[in-house]
Amino acid sequence: MKKILVSILMIAMSVVAYDGAAQKKRSSKKQQKAQVEKKESDRAQKESQLKDHQQHHLDIQSKKVRKRMKRNERRRRKASTGRTEPFYKRWFKRKNRWK
Repeated sequence: MKKILVSILMIAMSVVAYDGAAQKKRSSKKQQKAQVEKKESDRAQKESQLKDHQQHHLDIQSKKVRKRMKRNERRRRKASTGRTEPFYKRWFKRKNRWK
């Protein structure tokens, strides 16, 4: 009786110890959520680095150059308003001749 009780106890302990020693696998939903969060954090970090780089680029320019850059940016925005596609696509798109 004692041998049977000891063997059952040993089997039960080995099952518990084996389950506890194994690494827990994440579910696929948790893995996907973690990947999405990682991508979002990487994207946010890259955006902040880009903003810092752009600000540094503006800071190292002289005052005249900054004014010229602003003027050209305003011209670019003004010229591109209302345009849905670039000029080369407008020039070379296929015309409908059978109206």
